[in-house]
Amino acid sequence: MVGCAVFAVSYSNRVLSGFQAARKLDVARQSVAEQRDWQGQITRMIDEADSPAAVEDFARNQQNLARPDDKTVITMPGKSAEPGVIQQVGERQLPLPPDAAEPNWKLWWKLIAPPSRGP
Repeated sequence: MVGCAVFAVSYSNRVLSGFQAARKLDVARQSVAEQRDWQGQITRMIDEADSPAAVEDFARNQQNLARPDDKTVITMPGKSAEPGVIQQVGERQLPLPPDAAEPNWKLWWKLIAPPSRGP
């Protein structure tokens, strides 16, 4: 009788250990599958980042850069402009400031030591 009890307890411990090992194996397999999915996502992101279209999209939309042959438009909302509506008035050259023809060192000199006004 005692031998049967020892055998039953020993056998149940082994069965329980087997179930725990099987559960740990399932968790490990699930973790491996998740890591493989994550690796696939990262690989796709790297491949997309290396494409010329992604580089251009990043430069234009996030860094606000333009190609040399592009025309950039700066919009300013008018009184009648609705929010979100872009109105292009036309192209015009902005006038240069009157002192733009002067060299930089003269501009700095005027800033540091302004000309004295007469008595």
